[in-house]
Amino acid sequence: QKAYISNEQIVALGMWCVLCVVYFCPKMHERYGFVAEVLSIIWLVGNKKWIWYPIIINLTILFSYFTILYGYNLYSFQNMALVNIILFVFFTIKVFSDIKECNKER
Repeated sequence: QKAYISNEQIVALGMWCVLCVVYFCPKMHERYGFVAEVLSIIWLVGNKKWIWYPIIINLTILFSYFTILYGYNLYSFQNMALVNIILFVFFTIKVFSDIKECNKER
């Protein structure tokens, strides 16, 4: 049976794949997550209820950019990593539950 995936879910799945690569592959840095940051803003257009996700994910990346570019450390990297992992878990549940729910309706 073929699974149905909407355009919004394609963007979310693309963002999820990029985040997987950035978070779990060795020697990856924040700069490789640029595609996920852009996709999070595009995803926001179709998903207004989850406005907090793109805001928080982009703020955590912005804080790490400040550390690298200006030497000004707003928060520790350990705290930012914890926030990113918690967001990633919530986002994973959201993406795959939406796909499952969409296919259940068909």
